[in-house]
Amino acid sequence: MKPISIFPLEGIPLVKKNDNIVEFLLKAVKDTNINGFQNDDILIISHTLICKIYGFVSNIKNIKPNRIAQEITNIINRDRSSKQDRIDPRHIQLILNHSTQILRYTPYLITRSKQGFVCAHSGIDKSNIKGKDNYIYLPDTLDEIAHQIRKKISELSGANISIIISDSQSRPFRKGSIGVAVGIAGITSMIDFRGNKDLYGYELKHSMVNHVDELCSAGQLLMGESNEAVPAVIVRNYNFRNHKNIEKNDDIDIQNQSINKAIRPKQDDLFRYLTPEDFLRGRRSFKGQFLDRSVTDGLVEKVFKIVKFSPSAHNRQPWEYFWIRNPKTKEKLITEMGNKWSHDLQIDGRAKSQIEQMVKKSIETFNSAPVFIIVTLDKSKLDVYSDHKRNKYERILGIQSVAASIMYLLLSFRHNELEACWYSAGLFAQDVISIILKLPDKLEPQAIVIAGYAERIIGEFILPRKTSKREVNNFLHII
Repeated sequence: MKPISIFPLEGIPLVKKNDNIVEFLLKAVKDTNINGFQNDDILIISHTLICKIYGFVSNIKNIKPNRIAQEITNIINRDRSSKQDRIDPRHIQLILNHSTQILRYTPYLITRSKQGFVCAHSGIDKSNIKGKDNYIYLPDTLDEIAHQIRKKISELSGANISIIISDSQSRPFRKGSIGVAVGIAGITSMIDFRGNKDLYGYELKHSMVNHVDELCSAGQLLMGESNEAVPAVIVRNYNFRNHKNIEKNDDIDIQNQSINKAIRPKQDDLFRYLTPEDFLRGRRSFKGQFLDRSVTDGLVEKVFKIVKFSPSAHNRQPWEYFWIRNPKTKEKLITEMGNKWSHDLQIDGRAKSQIEQMVKKSIETFNSAPVFIIVTLDKSKLDVYSDHKRNKYERILGIQSVAASIMYLLLSFRHNELEACWYSAGLFAQDVISIILKLPDKLEPQAIVIAGYAERIIGEFILPRKTSKREVNNFLHII
């Protein structure tokens, strides 16, 4: 077995947009005196070099932070005493623009990028980029770029090489950063050892090696993090093509690989969900516009499977839920409830313009919700007593049960990444709902719950509400 060698490609100048990266790399290899590119060489290129040349640079002067970005900024800066360490809300907005999910925002902003990488700031980086307001970002075309560079170098050098585009990222349970692959060409991301036997004959069940990340980490020792000025290295004599465990497939197409295979699917993420406290703190009522995206029957049924586990009076589950799927029925309900609310607001003495604005906003929100649910109390499942006082308490007991089931429903929606909101409009429009749905006397409308997908990237950890909450010592009384 030949020893693996790593050669730094020095002398590459400070690059700018639209420079010829292949020309720079070929010259650097020639100047390094390693006999040019050889078959099976692996060229590791810093993502910073790629981003500068291909123009993946954003100037935050042109970015206006939204409320979410400003809230995150305030929370992060609250714990930073030095003004120099404080973060710019425009920087946060840039990160959000390139994220699909926020997993943590303090003390560091940990996100899931649009490429699927879970890392700090979605890979948004200020290091080695000129201009105090300029930041580089990771595009979703790094595999494609790696393939283009590989093809051009192979054509000009005659060598069959592989390309890895690298970044440095931190890990959640260890200090320090390591090199990771964010784009590949001509090399697989994994070596699969499952099914092999170890030295003592034990069959390996889970062993898969992410060798492109390991190669990036090795290259990072020479490429460095600060002013080393080594944006690329060549790894030689690591002949992965002859490895019998490459993806467990002798016919695998080495020429058409993607780093996406190295990303653990979100549903298999071992640390996807946060603590129960974080999950509960993150639930909030969504009162905005939903996306024009349907929610499948299977997903709604999955959500409701949790509701049956909510606590209830006498364990009788005194509730009935009505998922209004018929568009005409939904439209009629929303219209008539709007009319009822408008009439009630007139009695309250509200101005006509204010009434129109309030009702219009509610109707638009209800209409945009792909899931529209009426919640009712089933009075037939309550005990009947000989006196009015106990009957009143029994009814309250039933309402409490319905409320508990709604809370389970909201948490189940959240668990399945749907936004939801509980409206009390069902109480104020009981007659309207009962008539339109032709409900029997035993069913009493209690609430409306709407749900759907929304244009939000807060993910598993929602920001604290803008409205203030009572402190525990203001409502917990110790006697």
